Amino acid sequence: MIGMCKPWASVAATLVRLPVVLGAVVLGSLVFGCGSRIDGKKLEGLIRDGMAAKGVTMATVACPDGLTVKKDQTFTCTGKDEAGTDATFDCALKNDTDVEWKLRGKFENMQTVAQGLAEKLGTAGQPAQGVKCPTKNLLVKKGITFSCEVPVAGEQRKMVFTCTDDDGTWETKLAD
Repeated sequence: MIGMCKPWASVAATLVRLPVVLGAVVLGSLVFGCGSRIDGKKLEGLIRDGMAAKGVTMATVACPDGLTVKKDQTFTCTGKDEAGTDATFDCALKNDTDVEWKLRGKFENMQTVAQGLAEKLGTAGQPAQGVKCPTKNLLVKKGITFSCEVPVAGEQRKMVFTCTDDDGTWETKLAD
């Protein structure tokens, strides 16, 4: 089943759409060095801090350094989260001192996943407590996986989620 259903709608193998969060546009000031050039290191820090505020730990962020400031100029920064998932950030100069950056793609709010699973299991006659998902949010990319521990028929079982596209469609299955 492919669609906009919640991952906790069924514990059978299925394709689901989790409530992913789009990367937000963030404005950073004073990211430019001397002589009207971009201070790439300062921008990297702003991106790293902005993603951390969204619950995503970036292991690396790389931005061009020394680009000449031109209003409405666009460029990209790249990085990897701590799980090794690649990330691209679209950046745009808004004026002589401000740049906006936006994650190209989405991230998964793991607290929302855990709460949704707990709610569904609670309404399906299963104990809602006992749902354990990763605590760190994940960047959404085709091929990434994560698992949650869920109570099924009185036992803790592992539910494995595999991302089937870059839009947050997940295949789920109970591990044997």
